[in-house]
Amino acid sequence: DIDDTRPELADAPRYILSVYGPEKTGLLAAMTGVLAQHGVNITDVQTRVAGGGAVYVMMFELELPQGLGEETLQTAIQNAAQS
Repeated sequence: DIDDTRPELADAPRYILSVYGPEKTGLLAAMTGVLAQHGVNITDVQTRVAGGGAVYVMMFELELPQGLGEETLQTAIQNAAQS
């Protein structure tokens, strides 16, 4: 379905984003916060704990708004991961 309230996403390309991080409170919230700040639409998300409980794995299906470059989003995600 196309979200008629967000016409900038009507023809948005879809991307898959894989995120691996330490199992800790707030990691999913931090990643979705970065995506929301950049107007990214999350169309699907899957999460699981791996590595004997030490690694949190997130798989996002995303639609990027027009004008948002992959590199810009990648930098924002990397900056959030380092903080």
